[in-house]
Amino acid sequence: MQRNRIDFFFQTELLQRLIGVHIAALDDNGKATQVAQPLTLLPLDENSEPVFPALHISYDDAQRMMDRLWDIGIRPTAGAGSAGMMAATERHLADMRKIAFDLLEFDRKG
Repeated sequence: MQRNRIDFFFQTELLQRLIGVHIAALDDNGKATQVAQPLTLLPLDENSEPVFPALHISYDDAQRMMDRLWDIGIRPTAGAGSAGMMAATERHLADMRKIAFDLLEFDRKG
């Protein structure tokens, strides 16, 4: 059974501080073959528990969704540990090491 790739498209609605979420199944050529309809939430009585997830997506599809959200400016709440910030910190530390070692070398010569 061939499974279409799920892709996500986000439309920012800045005046209302909303993000429109569009979900489509794409074929191998990138053409939409199916689109998601508006999600409906059903009430639960106090004794029932949800049984089924609203959506199953692959890890690749989930990564694509995260990348699309990143593209429109959404960042993790705990962004201090993000890869981008870590890379910037590592570059800064490398610069500081170079400066420190250059100063130490200068002191030995002087």
